[in-house]
Amino acid sequence: MEKCDKCKREYVRERVVPTMGLKLTGGRCVGGGARGRCRGRLRDTVLDWEDELPVEETERAERHARCADLSLCLGTTLQILPAGKLPLLAKKNGGSVVICNLQPTKYDKKADLIIHGYVDDVMTRVMDGLGIPIPSPDCPDSRREKSHEFTTAKKTKLGKHTRQQSSEDVT
Repeated sequence: MEKCDKCKREYVRERVVPTMGLKLTGGRCVGGGARGRCRGRLRDTVLDWEDELPVEETERAERHARCADLSLCLGTTLQILPAGKLPLLAKKNGGSVVICNLQPTKYDKKADLIIHGYVDDVMTRVMDGLGIPIPSPDCPDSRREKSHEFTTAKKTKLGKHTRQQSSEDVT
């Protein structure tokens, strides 16, 4: 995606943007302005690890997180801040938090449902349960053997105890 420096118009492309790190892409904005075309310079919207999150987008994410009924945390340790704390804003305002990650996270105790497994496998089962087909990828994933085995932990209202669920308990 590219964004105009001048009018802030965003362009979603069918091709990969040639730069990374909020750099100029060489493109110009074709959006209309008061005197015709804007002609502002376009920048990529891809952040490098060293880049700060854009203030406007961060504030918008926080507003949406506070209103969320459910926050799905898929394949993340939630350690990169401030983004890692966004799911807690949903929880703080009455929403639920589901964490799906191979390993435990520091926020597991605050989650309503914890699933330890591959996100692809979990989402495949979710989509199957919803009756929504997943398009086949262009090339097979040969990096790991596909497995539908995962474990979950769900907090229940049983005092201080956490009930462990097997993958068969999750549909």
